[in-house]
Amino acid sequence: MFNLINSFLVTFIFLFAQSSHAADPWEVSVEHAPSGRFDTNVVAMTWMPTFCHANNVSNNEICSNEFKLHGIWPYYIASNDNDNDKVLNYHPSHCYHSKGCSFSKDCKISTETISYLKEDPAMQRAYPNSVALWSHEWKKHGTCSGLNQKEYFAQANTYLPKISPHIIKLKNLIEENKLSPINVSRIYSLLPNNVSLRCKKIQDENYLFEVNFFFNRTGEPHNQVNTQIGDKCNGMVFLSRLTKKEY
Repeated sequence: MFNLINSFLVTFIFLFAQSSHAADPWEVSVEHAPSGRFDTNVVAMTWMPTFCHANNVSNNEICSNEFKLHGIWPYYIASNDNDNDKVLNYHPSHCYHSKGCSFSKDCKISTETISYLKEDPAMQRAYPNSVALWSHEWKKHGTCSGLNQKEYFAQANTYLPKISPHIIKLKNLIEENKLSPINVSRIYSLLPNNVSLRCKKIQDENYLFEVNFFFNRTGEPHNQVNTQIGDKCNGMVFLSRLTKKEY
């Protein structure tokens, strides 16, 4: 049974990585950048029903009608002012000289951090329950934050209260429109100016997949969002919702 569960979690994080981390054609990832040098933090919230529908995943620990924290990503301010440099997804990754590492390269997540994420109720509510996901988020993004490992994940306690009222509005909208698509402009009308939406194609239809909130380094909303992470939401968008039989 343990091996079966462990195998499922490995499969889950592989699917999550493929679904959520595949490079965009317009993405520029600065590998092995210096830690702590960035302009904004992106708080990426995944609508789990769309993830589960897109990947044919059915598991009640993962597939629920909830937004879960995909990660907190240090980003550079994107620019597309120059026709020769249309950067729309621009970030550091796998950074060096991180406060959370004892040597110059990016480093693995520690057992102490994993214990914290497993045992802290706030962290369990915030993130999907996956050591593989936490490991990926720390090594790719956390090492770039200029924070140690616990500080990096604990940022959720700072950002989630700021976005919670908007997430509640979105969940209400999803409940009201679970059977029919709505115009993306209506989704944006419920959200602040520091948001970029990401959609996912399922059977040639657009589904809301992720909501990305942008904050500057002092924790204030960064309202001049010029960054698109993943596929843009255009026109009519479906708001996926799971039935009891699906989780």
